[in-house]
Amino acid sequence: MDDIFNSNIGIIIDVVLAFIVVFLLGIGYVGYKDYAKNKGSQKTDVNSNHSDDENNNLNI
Repeated sequence: MDDIFNSNIGIIIDVVLAFIVVFLLGIGYVGYKDYAKNKGSQKTDVNSNHSDDENNNLNI
């Protein structure tokens, strides 16, 4: 009985771990896709803000 119970728990843990890994990879892929899209669409905004920050630092 104990051996069957332990093997079933091992299978459940494997399934849960596999699901977590797939879930995290999915989040990472979607997050990276959104980040790349935002970076591409706001490229000029980021550069202008960066230059403003540099000018402010030089003025100080």
